[in-house]
Amino acid sequence: MFSDISLALSAEQVGAIDALIEKPRILRASSRQFGSPLSKFQAIQHMLADMTIQAELARSLTHAAARAP
Repeated sequence: MFSDISLALSAEQVGAIDALIEKPRILRASSRQFGSPLSKFQAIQHMLADMTIQAELARSLTHAAARAP
């Protein structure tokens, strides 16, 4: 159903998503604001959780496309 090129591009994009999510995680662990580490701010934790969920959905769709006949 999917061409090999589409599947390869999808897998590449999942890798790019993972790399883009990793940068804020590193920044969150090392930065401070208002005397507290950024990891203490709930809004940042929620945004990273939402981004991780979306990345997992993209990964699942890519795996499903790879298994499709």
